[in-house]
Amino acid sequence: MYRPRKSIASGVSLIVLLALIQNITIATQSKAVVVNDVSSVCPIEIVPGTANSVLVTTSGIYCVVQFRTVDTYTVSIPAGVSAVDYLVVGGGGGGASGGGGGGGVLTGNNYSVSPNETITVIVGAGGAGGTGGSGFAGTPGVNGGSSSFASITALGGGGGDTGGDGANAGSGSSGGGARYDCTSGCAGSGTFGQGNAGGLSTYNSYGAGGGGGGAGGTGFNTTRNYIGGNGGNGIASSITGTQTYYGGGGGGGINSNDNQYVGLNNSVPPGLIYGGSSGAAAAGTVYTNGGGQGGLGGGGRGSSFGRSGGVQGQYANATAGADNFGGGGGGTDPEDINAGGGGSGTVIFRYVASTNLKTITFNRNSESVVTTTQSVASGVSTAL
Repeated sequence: MYRPRKSIASGVSLIVLLALIQNITIATQSKAVVVNDVSSVCPIEIVPGTANSVLVTTSGIYCVVQFRTVDTYTVSIPAGVSAVDYLVVGGGGGGASGGGGGGGVLTGNNYSVSPNETITVIVGAGGAGGTGGSGFAGTPGVNGGSSSFASITALGGGGGDTGGDGANAGSGSSGGGARYDCTSGCAGSGTFGQGNAGGLSTYNSYGAGGGGGGAGGTGFNTTRNYIGGNGGNGIASSITGTQTYYGGGGGGGINSNDNQYVGLNNSVPPGLIYGGSSGAAAAGTVYTNGGGQGGLGGGGRGSSFGRSGGVQGQYANATAGADNFGGGGGGTDPEDINAGGGGSGTVIFRYVASTNLKTITFNRNSESVVTTTQSVASGVSTAL
């Protein structure tokens, strides 16, 4: 019986066709998108670039480009731009018993670039939150991811410390806070020039979690039994035109075995006050200052619910670090779960808008007359 032979050439053609289709798909996914401000003054090509992931605004004489979604981007420097100012913020560390460390914060002015140069930008993710770790195998907070602009890299914050895993808090740009009842050696360390160490528990009985370190200050130790340490403050920047803090540490979680929300009153010194129990939480006051407060710059608040029984995590009220600020996550009670995750980092840079540049022509001081033309902006130092 006759059987037609398979054509090798047709098989090869099919493979080539599939390869071409695949290449076309990849090229389509990598196509540059022009992102602009509402006044269409600051067009810039970014891959990938959408209004949700990249925000372009104007502030005074500047175009401001803010990367708001965790991703890797390729930026084409606009024509006429030879210098930029930048802010790079790493992702915050997740909390556990201790608060998570804030992401690293790096700033700079007049960073040299070339028109049409392509620069890689990476926005780091916040680390996942962990658990308290008393009476069960604890899960530490996860370190945040690094963010970068060209070769400038801001590290992620360290994860908060937990019990039962035999390890200490994570180190990073800023260190995570120590776990409950750990008075020395448990906090994570920071990186010089990017952040600071986490705080300690101070008390070895009913000591709460220490605060995560911030880009601008060390995480706070606990100052009394039960109550979590505050997160360290971040660093302020006005690159967007508004002074804003970034890289705050997360507050440490409470340590109180009474199935109630615990807080502090306004007396001097403050006294403990108790709110709704796990059996009737809605009927009582939910206090939010029993866990450590997050540091300026997006730090999450530690949980104020002291669990002793019932469903884990049901009433924990730790908050996550703020996205795009690199805030560390808040910690939780030793017997509880659901510590706050770290907030994502961000990258922001700005340059003088072309509409605000003026062209000047001048003669250099040299043995022979040399005429030079250069673009400058009012109020901006420019090397001639």
